[in-house]
Amino acid sequence: MLRLFDNLNGVTHSEVKQEKKDDKELAKLVSGVEWVRISFVNVNGLLLSIAIPPSRFPQIVKTGLPKPYGLLACPWMWEGVPDGAPVSIVGECNLVPDLSTFRVLPYEGENDAMVFGELFDRGMDASGRLVHGERMPYCTRYFMRKQAQQIKDEFGLEVTAGVELEFMLYETTDDATKTIKPIDTLFYEDDRAYRSKAGKAVREMVNTLQTMNIGVYTWHAEVAAGQYEISFAPGPVIEVIDNLVYTKQCINAIAEKHNLKATFLPKPLFEDAGNGLHVHMSLKDIHTGKNIFPAPGTKRGFSLPAENFLAGVLKHITAICGVSMPTTHSYMRVRPGMFASAYACWGYENREACIRMASPPYGEPFNNVEFRPFDGTNNPYLSVGLYLVAGIDGLRNKLELPDPVETDPHSLGEEERTRRGIKPLPASLPEALENLKNDSVLIEALGANLTQLYFAQKKAELAFFKDMSDLDQLKHFLQKF
Repeated sequence: MLRLFDNLNGVTHSEVKQEKKDDKELAKLVSGVEWVRISFVNVNGLLLSIAIPPSRFPQIVKTGLPKPYGLLACPWMWEGVPDGAPVSIVGECNLVPDLSTFRVLPYEGENDAMVFGELFDRGMDASGRLVHGERMPYCTRYFMRKQAQQIKDEFGLEVTAGVELEFMLYETTDDATKTIKPIDTLFYEDDRAYRSKAGKAVREMVNTLQTMNIGVYTWHAEVAAGQYEISFAPGPVIEVIDNLVYTKQCINAIAEKHNLKATFLPKPLFEDAGNGLHVHMSLKDIHTGKNIFPAPGTKRGFSLPAENFLAGVLKHITAICGVSMPTTHSYMRVRPGMFASAYACWGYENREACIRMASPPYGEPFNNVEFRPFDGTNNPYLSVGLYLVAGIDGLRNKLELPDPVETDPHSLGEEERTRRGIKPLPASLPEALENLKNDSVLIEALGANLTQLYFAQKKAELAFFKDMSDLDQLKHFLQKF
């Protein structure tokens, strides 16, 4: 059978994490549900779903749903296969549900449910019947899971993650410019937010998330007009990123109920602060269950494996940006003095460093790291997966960190930054993509086919926006993000 992609070692459908449920148990799971959405995040970062009646759910768990190859190749701006993509409109694969992700959606009035799936090629058995074949290399959820599993198998460590999600709520766009009309002018952590129209919508969002067992740590007004941040409880990295996808969907749905719109765009208001998406990580010993980051009394205050992991990310961060900040719009946010970490460096509690070693308000210090070059236009599975690839490189090669930056790196001046080896993060998407193309560690982990598809999408995106003003670009971005 013709293979349109590189071999993934023959991983099969049986390796999708599945709870053992017979047809009766599956029917009970969807009892009272009107429609079940089988969903996945495409390479382009968009959440795609197809709804089935509950009666079909037991069968779909076994067989998966068909997905055309061409769908996997689409850039986010339009539906079609871009030039240079390694797939065409010919051929189909299967989206197989992972029952561990099943959730009823309480924010949908008609009582829908959703489950995320992973992508498999089709093969044939000896009798000529279609069966699940190899994993598709374009399945970004599996790409991230594979890196987390590698860290567990090779180093005996489990990746714990947490996220801080920023977004803006607005009532409408200006008829003439199609840009956002701000909903309020509240201050950072302004208490009035909890009584405002936007704040009441956010209250419903976080209460709903709690009912879905998505743990909310804090929520508050942010710097920009109509901007809020929700911080989430830490947990296994795959669960946290799955929850992030559910959270963004919940925010959009409940905003609409309140006659509002939500956007996760990095810079929806050109003259105001932008939206970030900060990812925290730590590593837990699989035998003791203990976080291995804290090491009080040592030179760094955190353990050597933690340093190796961070050093790996720092080594590759300017290339990771090509995926974690994947749009032309992303680079409007990452500028000096905007709490958006414009330089490739690390520091203790330094929010102008792209890697911040963080401490809780109690207990052992430096128990997690925050990675800041990340925004809401990316595919979070693909982005976190590359952070983990970089961390693996650091662990394997016992990489060391340079000295921490203890001030705003921009204030050091160019000469001092050069002396200390502090490089700026990419200033544009083409620069970030060039860094990614030249990073052999990340490219090898992505594999030939996923790399080719991703760069074909980005080439199409850059051509689409080539002669377009920032304002005209914003109109397109607001429709999708």
